[in-house]
Amino acid sequence: MAPLSEEDICAIFAAHTLSVASMDRPTISLPTLDVSGGLNRLLRRGPCLTAGNFPGDTQFRTDDVDNGVDDGPPDGYIDVGARRYHIENYLGDQWVNDCIMPLEIAGIFAGKAPSDFAAIPHPWQNQGARQMHYLSNSKFCGGICGDEMGLGKTLLAVQVMELAKNESGSFSLVDRQPKVLVLTDSSMTAQSLVAGNWDIVIVSYHFLSKQYRAMRKFEERLQKYRETGAGSVPKRPIGGVASNFWELFDLPVKRLILDECHIIKNEGTFYEAVKAVHRRATIMLSGTVMSNRWVDVANLVTMLNGHPFATRQKFVRAFSLSDKSTTIWKCVPDVVSLQRFLLAIMLARPSDSLSLPHISHEDAIFQLEDDVEWRYVQDATEKYERARSASEEKGARTSDSANQVMGLAVKAQLYAAHAILGMQADDIHQKVVSGIEIDDEDDLDGLVVRLVDLYSRETVKSRSDWLDELASMEISDLKASSRVKAFCSVLRRARRNFPHEKIIVFSSYLRFLDILHRVIKQEFNIDALRYDGTLSSAQKTGVQEAFTDPASSPILLITSGCGSVGLNLQSASVVIQTEVWWNHNTERQAYARCHRGGQTVPVKVFRLFASNSAIDAVMRTSQTKKTQTNDSIMNLLVRRHDATIVIPPYQANVF
Repeated sequence: MAPLSEEDICAIFAAHTLSVASMDRPTISLPTLDVSGGLNRLLRRGPCLTAGNFPGDTQFRTDDVDNGVDDGPPDGYIDVGARRYHIENYLGDQWVNDCIMPLEIAGIFAGKAPSDFAAIPHPWQNQGARQMHYLSNSKFCGGICGDEMGLGKTLLAVQVMELAKNESGSFSLVDRQPKVLVLTDSSMTAQSLVAGNWDIVIVSYHFLSKQYRAMRKFEERLQKYRETGAGSVPKRPIGGVASNFWELFDLPVKRLILDECHIIKNEGTFYEAVKAVHRRATIMLSGTVMSNRWVDVANLVTMLNGHPFATRQKFVRAFSLSDKSTTIWKCVPDVVSLQRFLLAIMLARPSDSLSLPHISHEDAIFQLEDDVEWRYVQDATEKYERARSASEEKGARTSDSANQVMGLAVKAQLYAAHAILGMQADDIHQKVVSGIEIDDEDDLDGLVVRLVDLYSRETVKSRSDWLDELASMEISDLKASSRVKAFCSVLRRARRNFPHEKIIVFSSYLRFLDILHRVIKQEFNIDALRYDGTLSSAQKTGVQEAFTDPASSPILLITSGCGSVGLNLQSASVVIQTEVWWNHNTERQAYARCHRGGQTVPVKVFRLFASNSAIDAVMRTSQTKKTQTNDSIMNLLVRRHDATIVIPPYQANVF
């Protein structure tokens, strides 16, 4: 069976017992399980089920609650805005004693990993596994592991599932090797999964989402048939992991483990499909829990029980200090109350828990030298800012206006990369924007991030036409861009100062990497390896394996949407990022491909920044604002496993 791609493998569905499995073969043995490769080897993109392109993010205005959109608080109360509390006296001492401290105590008695584990877990992994096991059996029925990148959340997940193996109602792993299935066959029924006696079933977010949509469409057609009697009886699709079989026979997934769980931050099909899984407990893993905005954690919280936040709307209303007219993505958080809540359901350990070589960061500053080049970028950025300002006026946002803002943002960045790409921007935008589901309350920066990701997934025809056009261009025209010149300067310096170290080049834009590929070959006589959305799963695996060979090409070109997560690339120690990215956490994820367990030399990161580029400045400012807000929340939550817990002073905004 061919391994799934790292974009597709986002989840592990345990038909009764969840465990982390190698993606390279359908069955594994825990005693010989090689966990040294981390998430890429064992999960690629994580444990659990799910898949697909990011669907639209249904946004929310807090006044929707008063207009009947929200049903009001459930038994746990809260509301805050117009009062009404509880939730352990609005996260007071009772919450600390009943919810936070028991989780802390569970970590003290961490115990040891099973003796047949091939790899010896680190102390924070042992402790984290025990705490996640405790949360799985608590009223919350699960928790969030927000350990920073490179700390081995995969092995922690393996331990969590090992601890749960003897729970009733699930297949047991005792006295036999676990059977693991990488499920890509949509014709496999739920009954077949049971009959196969699989202990672990691994699917992609895309796969689960597709099955979920098929079941929902069937239910809609069936309801229509019942009401009208018109046409023929709709044919029931094969449900497989999305079937209601599991609930009807009371066979819950023992542990639903979601790696890269921030993928379900948006209220779209991914989120709905995962939420619909009949499960006993949910364990969520991500090095960037608040991947873009603080409200991104809301949908993760709704996957758990034991709290009153069944919807994102209720979560935002409780933890936002903003007034009712504020859209969700502009809401200011009540930091202390949010920290107190998350301390009861989330673990987060810093990357310095693992002794790694130093990582350095340098902004490689240059200027757009050509006046025409500068003017293109300036004009596109000014149009973007005007369109964004108009779109953000209350009641002015529409799908068309959001589409326009996205297009202008990307156009400005493409001009800042190379004028050739800027001139193509309008045509490219129309081809890829259909891949994004836009809600008129969506976060514009989040939409741009998703749009940029689609730029690395061109159709075969459009890519073929572009490559033919590129091949006919003069190399001097390709080298005319100030950013290309700056890149060559940085690459030349890196090759001179670190002659024996491999280099990874990241860009948000596939076509800019195409240009760099030609320039590198001409300027440095190096045929760089490529890793992007145009490659098949087998091709990607081949590239990754080839790059680890010391005799192979010393340079690997990767698109941000394809290689910033789920890869282990410790064979490289130099990272060149060709432009500022909209999401700083995505940048951190990219650097962590090199700076992780197994790295033996210091990692050097160079990020190109045009000091007179308006769009570069806009993006860095946007990054800084969001990073400051998210860091203000996470700074207290992230601590070493052996550090004393700090409970933030209680500040209820209610009196």
